[in-house]
Amino acid sequence: MAAVNKKSNPPLDARFKFAEDSFARLTGGWDSHLRTAVGSADGEGYLLRLFRKTGTALDDDLRAIVARGLRRIRRVLSSRRARDVLVEVLEVAEDQHELAIVMVDPGSPISGPSQRRRTRQGRYLTSASRGVFWRNMVRVAEALTLCHDAGIVHGGVSMHSIFSHRDDGADYRLGGVEACVHISDGDLKESGHLLRAFAAISFRQDWIDLAAVAGELLGLDGDNPPQLLSVEQRMLERLASPPQFQLFDGAVVLDELQNVVIELDRVGSSSDGELVLYPSRGVVQSDLPALSSGTIPAADGAAIMQFVADDLLSAGVRLVPDRQDTARLMTDLAIYNVRLMSDFVGVIEGAHQRRANEWMHGAVDIVHRLHLSRNRASAEERVQNLGPGAKRWRDLLEPVRSGDGTADVPIWFALILLEAFTLLREQFRLYPVDVIAPANAEANVLWLAPRDDAERDAQRETIGR
Repeated sequence: MAAVNKKSNPPLDARFKFAEDSFARLTGGWDSHLRTAVGSADGEGYLLRLFRKTGTALDDDLRAIVARGLRRIRRVLSSRRARDVLVEVLEVAEDQHELAIVMVDPGSPISGPSQRRRTRQGRYLTSASRGVFWRNMVRVAEALTLCHDAGIVHGGVSMHSIFSHRDDGADYRLGGVEACVHISDGDLKESGHLLRAFAAISFRQDWIDLAAVAGELLGLDGDNPPQLLSVEQRMLERLASPPQFQLFDGAVVLDELQNVVIELDRVGSSSDGELVLYPSRGVVQSDLPALSSGTIPAADGAAIMQFVADDLLSAGVRLVPDRQDTARLMTDLAIYNVRLMSDFVGVIEGAHQRRANEWMHGAVDIVHRLHLSRNRASAEERVQNLGPGAKRWRDLLEPVRSGDGTADVPIWFALILLEAFTLLREQFRLYPVDVIAPANAEANVLWLAPRDDAERDAQRETIGR
């Protein structure tokens, strides 16, 4: 388990063969950086967090902070599962110039270079790929739960403290345990915060930090954010603002995260991909503001667009084919007239609040997500970024038109006949009839005549019918 090496201080370069490149320096706390290395004696891969010594009393403070944090986490790391979701610290080594925390190689920080982040965010545009993301969030939440159950506040959850070997698998590990604090600690001095970016620490803050990491990984503040399912949005909102007056511990978080994973697995590929559309200039200026019934100022274009986007993401959105390249989208709130600009892009040419007499004959359910872009350029860019995830509008319209709207007619006729048969059967039970066949009867015409039945007439007279 973790130990502090004090017997001799050979140069770290003699014990490890460091990679030429290092990861970005960690800011907000004590100046340090991460470097991968290979052990000179065993050839194993390691990750070292290196702190430059100052030659002052701060070095003793740093040594004490690290040793105290590793003592706290030692009990947690005693289980095999903990070593699978937490970065395992082997020892603390130092030489004349640097102090190093030696860890089993957990991969690289998920912060990574900008190109890797953009590639990852593009992959998370589809719900199938986000299944891997949420499984990784389960791993990080499990690591935090193990710490919290031991009375330990991590205090440093960030893009730099989570590590992974690859982006297409569930292998996230939580590191940064050298900054952890036990809830029984009452002697923290100013130097106790040297390894953390913020002084505020709590179990609740750990979950808030995890929500910030999740949002950054998904690129929610970027120009091309994914359209999350409602269960995903609710999970992120719960993490970003944990309830203060109800139980919200690791067990609750893990249960809710598992529900997100189960929902994504249930939805599967049926909802993968998006139907992309954008509003015309005239609709933005007139029709869309009217949908909010004046609750949103017409001048607040961003709020109006968000209002419409949320409506298009609501449950039960249906499509009604109209003419050659037009259709209507029907939500509980409004009806949107859409014209196809291309196979993959539609434009909203009109919108109004849905009226009670507007029916949905011939409508089909939309299983794909609807993405509302600001204009045609951003819509085309969205289609390009989605790649195979962009769904064709024509694929949704053509099967409806190929059926010519008559596929359900035999079923409706059968239901009408069944209702008529039931009514007549009860009627003829009370008022018997005879079937007659006149010589000059028309084809497919049935002639009925009332039958005299004294017993039934007496029964009807008794009950007043």
